[in-house]
Amino acid sequence: MYLILIIVLSFIFLIIASRTNEKQKRASDYEEIGCLLSPAELSFFNTLQIILDNDKIIFCKVRQADLIRPVVNRLDANFLNLFNKISRRHVDFVLCDKKTCKPLMAIELNDSSSHQKKSRLKRDFELREALKSTSIRFLEIK
Repeated sequence: MYLILIIVLSFIFLIIASRTNEKQKRASDYEEIGCLLSPAELSFFNTLQIILDNDKIIFCKVRQADLIRPVVNRLDANFLNLFNKISRRHVDFVLCDKKTCKPLMAIELNDSSSHQKKSRLKRDFELREALKSTSIRFLEIK
């Protein structure tokens, strides 16, 4: 009887230990990036903060899906296609009304390396077109 109890408890211990090891392995799959903004973005952000009116606030790295959404119904077959285009993309900066947090302007800081790539040019074009039907202005700075 004691032998069976020892075997069962040992088995339970092994299961718990293996799950703990799995969690530790998963936790080490990531590391912190360090800084949210590149040096150029940080410099631009600090400049924006200096020149902003007191009734405006600036946010950085805002998901496009937090600014716009597909017009089609969620049950429409095209909804996921449209949503996926914006859900994994962000805008460098968003200028908002301080009292309401209503987005007023999306700002893209286009550096010479990444924003000359064909995929990035297409992404910027798609965002520009999507924002045309909203009250959110779009400013690209080279």
